[in-house]
Amino acid sequence: METNVPIPKISAASGPPDWASVTDEIRCPLCEYNLRGLIEPRCPECGYPFSWSEVLDAARHHHPYLFEHHGRTPFRSFWRTVWGGRRPRVFWTDLYPAQKIHPRLLLLYWLITLVPGFVAVFLISLFITQFRVLVALEQMFDDDFAFVWITLSWPWLVFLSLLIFRWSMHRAKVSTGHVLRCIVYSHDAFFWAGLFSSVLLAGLLIQIALVPGFNMAAVPNMLPPVMVGSVLGLVLAHLVAIWRLYRAYQLYMRFDHVWATLASAIIIALLTLANVLVLFA
Repeated sequence: METNVPIPKISAASGPPDWASVTDEIRCPLCEYNLRGLIEPRCPECGYPFSWSEVLDAARHHHPYLFEHHGRTPFRSFWRTVWGGRRPRVFWTDLYPAQKIHPRLLLLYWLITLVPGFVAVFLISLFITQFRVLVALEQMFDDDFAFVWITLSWPWLVFLSLLIFRWSMHRAKVSTGHVLRCIVYSHDAFFWAGLFSSVLLAGLLIQIALVPGFNMAAVPNMLPPVMVGSVLGLVLAHLVAIWRLYRAYQLYMRFDHVWATLASAIIIALLTLANVLVLFA
């Protein structure tokens, strides 16, 4: 086992509890193993290292702003969550596996992060249908929006690949919800890529609509730089998502061999995607 896996700092005051005075069931946040009677703060079932305060302090089981935990203020909690992801080390240090997972709200959060991307797709479709520009791009859209489906499916291909390690490695009983949480909050970087593309395309569309005497013949020359910027933004979002996922598995899941695990999962996802593209090409 690697020795550089981050383990929570445990002070002398945070030693094992007096189990005779603890009436509630205390379970491992990752695999639900019963921790009663343990002295060392490490789950013997899945190897998860923790601090006793993480599992015993009920006040730490509710996140201060996470979208999952603040459904009554969805707008505010969404923005705080998506903005908090810009600092992955802080984000994944403040989020504990002991904090309850709400799969439905997780998926709702993911769908909301896709809205700017769908707006960008709509604006591109508008340019194609109204201004007949970029024949190559038009062909891509005619081909069942293939590139859109690739972007949408990528996080879930990685998700399924990571489940292979959940089933085959020492962390076999880690809850699927924790893997889902890592995937969703890592790949919400797509929100910013979609927002960036939408702003660029909307700005061009507003210029066309509002500038008197706008030269429509210039549209085919103006759109390619915008599209290049959008593609670069999407590539950057993928790289940011990988870095966030690394931080999630390092600081939240506290896995050993994080880079090796993620590299293997990404290779499996790429091979799966390539096979699908060849099959349906």
